[in-house]
Amino acid sequence: VYDPANTTVAEVTNVETVTASGLTAGARYVFTLSALDAAGRSPEAQTPGRPVAPASAVANLQAKAKDADDSGLSWDPPPVLSPSVSSGLTVDHYIVEVAVPLGSGSGTYELLGTTTSNRFNHAGIDVKDVSIDYRVAAVIRQSPEFGAVLQQGAAASVSLFFGSAPSFAAGTPADGAVLIAGKEQALVIPLHASSPDVPAVGIFFRTTGSTPSVLSFTPAVPVVDVAAQRVSQNVSVAYDLALAGTDFLVCFQAEDSNGLRTGTRCFTLLIPRPAPRLLTPANESRYQATIGCSLDVVMQAEDRTSAGLEPAVAATSGFGPAVVVLSVLSRSSYTQRSSSLLPTSATLETEEAPPGVVSNPVTSVLRWVPIKGQEGFTYRICMVPFGVSNEYAPLCLFVEVMRCQFCAKEGDSMQTMAREWHTTWTELWSGNHLLVNPDLLIREQVYAVGPVYSITEEEDLERVAFRYGVATADLLWWNPDLADSAAQAQQYALQERQGGCVIPP
Repeated sequence: VYDPANTTVAEVTNVETVTASGLTAGARYVFTLSALDAAGRSPEAQTPGRPVAPASAVANLQAKAKDADDSGLSWDPPPVLSPSVSSGLTVDHYIVEVAVPLGSGSGTYELLGTTTSNRFNHAGIDVKDVSIDYRVAAVIRQSPEFGAVLQQGAAASVSLFFGSAPSFAAGTPADGAVLIAGKEQALVIPLHASSPDVPAVGIFFRTTGSTPSVLSFTPAVPVVDVAAQRVSQNVSVAYDLALAGTDFLVCFQAEDSNGLRTGTRCFTLLIPRPAPRLLTPANESRYQATIGCSLDVVMQAEDRTSAGLEPAVAATSGFGPAVVVLSVLSRSSYTQRSSSLLPTSATLETEEAPPGVVSNPVTSVLRWVPIKGQEGFTYRICMVPFGVSNEYAPLCLFVEVMRCQFCAKEGDSMQTMAREWHTTWTELWSGNHLLVNPDLLIREQVYAVGPVYSITEEEDLERVAFRYGVATADLLWWNPDLADSAAQAQQYALQERQGGCVIPP
């Protein structure tokens, strides 16, 4: 066997293993071997070899409890694979050992396992409240060109106190609870935990899995109750309209300073989208109104949200409906006009909830006392719940303001109404034969002014006025739809079976 200076190191007979001592670490040697017998020496065989010093210990070795019966170890590779060599070496694997019996501190180690990564999981730990000792060493492999070799490096040690895991405390929502993000104020999820081993100051909360951006811990650091050995922290969930209509599964754990964790506690977080709707009256309902009489149409709306919540539950989260006017279409034989405003003297009134209270369902009333000039028109009034999208159909009502009728109000008499309608009190009285005293009109009672004439074929305004002996101006006064500019533009053309109020002298 020759060293780099071709010096004979040893000459051996009938052995298979040769130990060469006194070699220089890091130096590259070539070992030449041959067999010698009575016939002479065999051809030579050569093999490379390079002695190396052991690797340094792994760096940053840590051990943490993962749950009630598992621990996890992590480390960084040895900073020095060999102090005498800078090339041709790699980490082949790591050896993980544990002192036995667990928690004894005996100094006697047995193999726990090997791994090619810098992580190791110790499962099935069946002891509590003890310190478990671990050590980890790297096994280094040398490239064949330098002489293949596997060599264990120095071991690094670490101890882990393995106690009892923390647990969620009273006041934390139950696992599987359904929580609703409020529209008016943030949802607050209280988290409480305690541990028999670790002071409360050593416990913190963490999320597991993905969480929506609207979720945050408040305050940023848990609040510690030293006397109760309990830690508390809230999770605040802000309402985000961009996420409305979705739900999330959000999960939390409490972890102590030893790495032990509670079981995962998960909640279903609903971020509802408002979904108000009008319940009553039926769509396309028809009403008749009289000048001076109050028409009250009661409407009820509710909001069960996209999550289908009961109205009272939705109300506690700030969801409540409101009714608004979408459009108004007034129509006569001559024209139709659109507006976003209610007719003159009509109002939409909604009951008011106490301050800070959201009503759900709500009741709104369309209240209208028609005035002179609105008779002869039919109004299509459409309403929608506030803020709904186009996928919701409006609720529309038809209101026909009757001709030749009025409702008496306080202070009215046959004389005052005759002057308003351009006729005589006797003519009014004759059309209301049930009225005993013409000077005493009953409030909110409907009275007829005259008959409603049905236009026959080929009649015009002048012919009707001539037939009944009335002025054309009075016909226009009694029939505001005829006095409308649209009718004037059509030269007051009458249509067969068109109605008209006529008060004969």
